[in-house]
Amino acid sequence: MDNWPKLNSPFPSVVERPVLWTEEGKVHDAKKYKAIVDEKTGKLFSIVTKEYKLIRHEEAIEVIEQAIGETPGLGGYEVTMDFYNNGGRMLREYVFQYHQLAIQPGDFVKPTLRLFNSYDLTWPFIIILGAFRLVCTNGLVVSQKFFQMKKRLVSLWIFFNILTWYITHRSTSLNHRVAMEGRLRKAIKYFRYR
Repeated sequence: MDNWPKLNSPFPSVVERPVLWTEEGKVHDAKKYKAIVDEKTGKLFSIVTKEYKLIRHEEAIEVIEQAIGETPGLGGYEVTMDFYNNGGRMLREYVFQYHQLAIQPGDFVKPTLRLFNSYDLTWPFIIILGAFRLVCTNGLVVSQKFFQMKKRLVSLWIFFNILTWYITHRSTSLNHRVAMEGRLRKAIKYFRYR
């Protein structure tokens, strides 16, 4: 669980720790809870129930990039990544360079996949596929969203189909769907049974 690379990494070294408190000199354990902590800095990101399944930023990126790599016709992409709250929140964007999508008639933008993840519980695990244009320095964006997923590992099979359809503008064959479903099952097992 705590075997992610820790040296020379922009990611926090996130670990799960017991929640403890003292009362009248005795240490007590909050048995139903655990803390999500940056091991290097000691920063507490959140206190969650024991059932909470931590998805590290690196894991989310690995699964998304594997899906992108195994989806034919996407071509190259540029990546940007930002961290907030000392790594407690991550936004990673993939801009696909060889495709264009209309956000309105005659206004074409490169499709973008946005991946959000957080340890401080500000954001759930979010994937958004769309076309986005920054129109003002205050952050105003004109966009066309094609797909948004906010729940963990729900409808990932649909996500891969939509990713392929909207970026390549062509339907997927039955063989392609079967191959994508196999990749999805592998990704879902990874998160459920790690």
